[in-house]
Amino acid sequence: MKKLVSILCCICMMSSISCKKKEENRIPREQIQIDGAHDYSLIFKDIIDKEKKEQQRYKKGPFDE
Repeated sequence: MKKLVSILCCICMMSSISCKKKEENRIPREQIQIDGAHDYSLIFKDIIDKEKKEQQRYKKGPFDE
């Protein structure tokens, strides 16, 4: 009886772990252009913003040599 209960508990735990809902892969409407092409600046927006911040970080001011 104890084995049956432990097996049922294990099955319940395994099913709750494996049945997670997957996130849907959706594209924003602004990304798709009329001709069907994609605007890659929107796809890689995070990477582009990160690169701009890094460039501004090392940019010297007008009074620096």
